[in-house]
Amino acid sequence: MKNRLKNLVLGAVIAFLLLIIIPTMSYVGYLTFTYIDDTVITGEKYGFKIGESKEVVFQKARELYKDQTVYVLHPLDQNNHGPHKQIGFNEKEYPLLSERDEWRIYYDEKYFNSIRLKFKEGKLVEIHRHRKYFELP
Repeated sequence: MKNRLKNLVLGAVIAFLLLIIIPTMSYVGYLTFTYIDDTVITGEKYGFKIGESKEVVFQKARELYKDQTVYVLHPLDQNNHGPHKQIGFNEKEYPLLSERDEWRIYYDEKYFNSIRLKFKEGKLVEIHRHRKYFELP
């Protein structure tokens, strides 16, 4: 009877580990390893180079994202918020971004996967890449 109870308890513990703990830890590991929060202020990364003009950055974005669907916020309100607008980085869309000193490019419509390009006096001064596959409370 004691051995049988021990076996039941051991079986329950193993089942708990297999069904709850291991999948949970695997998922947490996946989220941790896919998370990006990276800011660049010198050099180059993600296809852009600090010091480049808005025109050059726009042309590079056109090439980088030619096979992707990407979005910007447009039109912007006074708080720099707005709805997503799909963008293809064609010449007609350059005025949409050229007056802005901060370009936020979203790789999806959920705000969790983006690149932010900051300009000062028409030159790229900061590249910030952010990606997370989870929402924080």
